Amino acid sequence: MTRNIYVIDTSSLLEIKPEKYPFDIFVGMWKDLEKLVKNGRIISSKLVFEELEKMDDGMYKWAKENENIFTENTPERNKLVSEILKYDNFSALIDPDAKGEQADPFIIAMALEKEQRHLSFNEEIKKIVVTEERSDKYLFTWDDNDNDGIRKFLKNKLKQEWVKDAEIRKTNGNIIITKNENKITLKLHNEENKANLEIYDGKNYNCDEYISKKNVNGKIGIYKKSNKIKHRRV
Repeated sequence: MTRNIYVIDTSSLLEIKPEKYPFDIFVGMWKDLEKLVKNGRIISSKLVFEELEKMDDGMYKWAKENENIFTENTPERNKLVSEILKYDNFSALIDPDAKGEQADPFIIAMALEKEQRHLSFNEEIKKIVVTEERSDKYLFTWDDNDNDGIRKFLKNKLKQEWVKDAEIRKTNGNIIITKNENKITLKLHNEENKANLEIYDGKNYNCDEYISKKNVNGKIGIYKKSNKIKHRRV
């Protein structure tokens, strides 16, 4: 028997706040949410509660009435966050310029944190992260001239076979890859958090836009923009 537990972040709670979905109109939705809370099937981090407190709106009022779902960080959770932030895909969850701890990595840690199996019911627990955040796919690191990562991305994803033994150099804030008449230029626009990838094969020219953002380690990663993820099973 499987029991789903939903680990919800700030963005999803704000998405359903009473100002958008009034209690007296969306009665069924709020009753379903209340049932999940009562059955212990919806949980979140105390950091999410603190983020809602700053909003001081209808959702914060609801959170105060259901404060038991927002739990304090545990030693295991803190350890998991340290491991999570070692990966470039997840380190971008943190805004290095923000003050204080941020909830997103702790939400993932909560989903990974082991729960005791309800042996009396032979119950297996599955955790599902509920978020409105966009999941941007990490491609490679800008700062270190991640040559292997760049080559792998260009060769496997963009079918630029010639890059496997091409020259890669960094000049004037750009990464340039050249071989014979082929040329690829990656231009970083820090103020806009984007990077343009220009490809010229001697005949045709193409330009694509990607996302650039600084991770918790202070390094700039290049990401492919993805759609919003509503649910993620962990």
